[in-house]
Amino acid sequence: MRFKLNFKLEGEAPFLLPANYQNEFSSWIHKMLHFEVDGFGKWAREKGYADSRGEYRMFTFSDVQFVGHKHQGDRLIVEHNEAAVVLSFYGDPEIEPFVFAIFENKEFKIGDKNGKVAFVVESIEKLQEALPDTTREMTFTCLSPMLIAEPGKTDGPFLSP
Repeated sequence: MRFKLNFKLEGEAPFLLPANYQNEFSSWIHKMLHFEVDGFGKWAREKGYADSRGEYRMFTFSDVQFVGHKHQGDRLIVEHNEAAVVLSFYGDPEIEPFVFAIFENKEFKIGDKNGKVAFVVESIEKLQEALPDTTREMTFTCLSPMLIAEPGKTDGPFLSP
């Protein structure tokens, strides 16, 4: 399932972010999934979606889509206070209410000593899933790298690229 999170950036533009913000963003998502909503961890374990430590890691996300930005050295200069990201989750439709409960109206900061930006989740949209055309061959492209394990093994070994 895919969801679009729309953000408002707190403060006044321009905002300065490290160009390599993805690790911090991934950590925030993981933290939200691990700590924020009662019942989500239990649901993930019961459905077999949790790893051996009981954590749900079956998600990926797009680059953050900023409204007006440019690169300058190792910085991303964001010129407007709007942004969005697409989160993709593996799981059945029961995950939808958890996603809304986990991310709705949440605030977080990413950045470093040269620039931190506060993000506030303004809205969440469930995106329509494209149904594959089974009558012809199709090619898919990932928004981010995939980590694939053998069936039934959530902790590896993983397939090599």
